[in-house]
Amino acid sequence: MGMAAFFSTAGKRGNASASSTREKSTAARATPTLTRTRTTPTPFVLLLLLAFFQATVGSKAVSGDSETCNGEGEGECEYKPGDAKQPPPSLEPIAARDFGSEELCANTAEAVDGEEDAKDTVLVRLNGENNGILMKWKPGCGLSLARSAARKLRTSRDGAEKFPLYLYDRMGYPIQNGDETAQRGRVERAGSTVHVLLDGETWVWPGEEVGHSWSSEGIDYLTLSLSPKVILASNIIDPETCDKMIELGEQNLSPSPERHYSDDPKYKNYRTSNTAQLGGKLEKKARRRGERAARLPSGYSESLQLVRYNPGEWYKEHYDFYHNWEWPDTTSTAERFVTWAKHVLKYTTETQPLPFSFQAAMKKTEYHLDIPENENGKLFDLQAFDGACGWYLLEMDRAESVIGPDWMKWMLENLESKSRSLTKALFDKHPRAEHIFSVLIEAWNASGGCPGGLEAARARRIQPNRHVTVFYYLNDDFEGGETVFPKAIPPEGAKQIIAASGTIEAVTEPRVREGMNECGKGLSVTPKKGAAAIFYARTGSGNLDYMSLHGGCPPVSGVKYAMNGFMWNKNAKEGWRDWRHVFQ
Repeated sequence: MGMAAFFSTAGKRGNASASSTREKSTAARATPTLTRTRTTPTPFVLLLLLAFFQATVGSKAVSGDSETCNGEGEGECEYKPGDAKQPPPSLEPIAARDFGSEELCANTAEAVDGEEDAKDTVLVRLNGENNGILMKWKPGCGLSLARSAARKLRTSRDGAEKFPLYLYDRMGYPIQNGDETAQRGRVERAGSTVHVLLDGETWVWPGEEVGHSWSSEGIDYLTLSLSPKVILASNIIDPETCDKMIELGEQNLSPSPERHYSDDPKYKNYRTSNTAQLGGKLEKKARRRGERAARLPSGYSESLQLVRYNPGEWYKEHYDFYHNWEWPDTTSTAERFVTWAKHVLKYTTETQPLPFSFQAAMKKTEYHLDIPENENGKLFDLQAFDGACGWYLLEMDRAESVIGPDWMKWMLENLESKSRSLTKALFDKHPRAEHIFSVLIEAWNASGGCPGGLEAARARRIQPNRHVTVFYYLNDDFEGGETVFPKAIPPEGAKQIIAASGTIEAVTEPRVREGMNECGKGLSVTPKKGAAAIFYARTGSGNLDYMSLHGGCPPVSGVKYAMNGFMWNKNAKEGWRDWRHVFQ
C-alpha cells in the first residue's frame, strides 16, 4: 500500500482493531487473613468469620467494585491481574505536546506501509473512526504525531492541526505527556492504536464492527450498530442497585414532560411514560459509572432520571439532543480574544517563548499587577497576558489612529491602577474592537508568535449539546419494551453475529407494537437488567447525528424501569446555562 493508504481495522492490523480487545478488569476483592493458632475455632466463631467473608467479598458499590478502592468512596478502580488496587486513569482531556527533541520528533510525521516493524508504528485514527493510517511512533512526540495525522486524514476542519490536539488510546483514555515509557506501555496495551481528537471534540467509542466485544473497568461492551453508534454495556450497575434506584424514585414519579416541535395533533400522547428526578449518593455513583463507561470527565452527565413504562406506554421516535432551535452565533470580540489568549498560553513553551516585543510588555504587566514569576521565569497567566496585550497596543506606533486618544487615556489609567482583564474590556466596549483585534493578531504573527493566531480565535465552535445517552436498564422481567432505532440498517445476519459473541438476546427482531409502528423498523435492543444502551447523538467530529433517532417501545406485559443518563460535550450544568434561553 502507498504512503497515505488507509488501513481497515480488518486488514493487516487486525490484531489491533477488529479482534476482540479484552482489557479485563478483575475486581481483586479483599479477603480476611486467617492466622493459624493452637486453639480450634468454635462453630460460633467460624460462623462469624464466614459472615465477615461474605460481607467483604459480596459487597458491591454501584460500579461493582470495592467502595473505597481509590480512597474517595467512589468505587471506580481499574484492576490489572497481579497488581495492587489503583485509581483508574484520569478522563480529563490533555493537550498533546512534544517532549522529545526536534531531531527525535522529525520523522514522526511520516506515514508508513504495512511492512514496517510493528513495534515502531501505530495505527492513528480520528475520533470515533475505525479506519486510519500507520505512522511511525515516537513516545514523547505526541503533538508531532497528532498534527501530521490530522493533516493526512483530511479532516473536515481546515487548519485543525494548528489548534490544540488530543491523543487517546484505543480504550478511551487520554495519553499522558512526558513519561515516554508510560506512553509506550499505554499505547501497546491498547493494541498500538491511538485516536486524534481535534479541539472541542469529545470521545466517541469507535465500535470497530457489529458484534465486536471488549471489556474495561468491569464493564463488558458489545457493538450493536455503527450508524447510529449503539453499544450495549453489561454489568454497568449491579442488581441490588437497580432495585434500590427503583425504590428511591418510584414515589416521585409523574407524567413524563414533553417539549416537542410543534402543536401538531400527531404529537398528542407522544410520550406516555412517567419520570422522576433522582439524587443522592447512590445516584451520583451510578451517574459517575456511566460517565466512565462513556469515557467522559466527571460532571458531563445530567442528574439521572428514573422512567417507568406500564403496559402500552411509550415514547415515540425522537432525538435526545436539542435540534429544533437555532443556535445563535453570539461570540463577541472579547470572547474570541480570550480564546486566542488561552491558545497562546497553552503553546508558549521553552522552545516557543513569547515574541520579544511581547516580552517587554509582559515585564510591565508583572510590575503593575504584582504577579511573581514562576520557577521557569515565565508567566502562564491569563490576566498577565491580558495586561501585556494592553501595554503592547498602547505603545505601538499607530496606537492613536487605531485606538483613539480618549481610549488610550482610559487604558493608561486602568493599567496604572492595576485593573485586570483590561484588554478584554477594551474589546467588549470599543466600537472598533474587531479592527483592533485584527491589528493585535497581525502584530503577533509578524513577531513570530506560536501558530494558530486568528484561526484559533475564529475556529468553528462545536456547539454545546447532548453528546451521548447512557440508558440504564433496571429490570427485565417484562415482555416488549425494546429501545428501537428505526433508521439503523443492521448488516445481514446482525442478530446471529451478535449472538455469536456470547451475548444472548442483545437484539430482537423488530416487531410492530400497537400504536407505535416504528418499533417494527431498524434495530431493537432488548432490555437487560444491570446493562445500558450507550448511543451517540453526535459523530466523532462533533456533528449532530440524525441517524440516532430512537424510541421506547411499549411493554406488552409487565412494567419496565430504566434510567436516562443524558451526557454533554462539556460540563452538563454549563451546557444547560448555554441553552436556557430556549426555555424562557
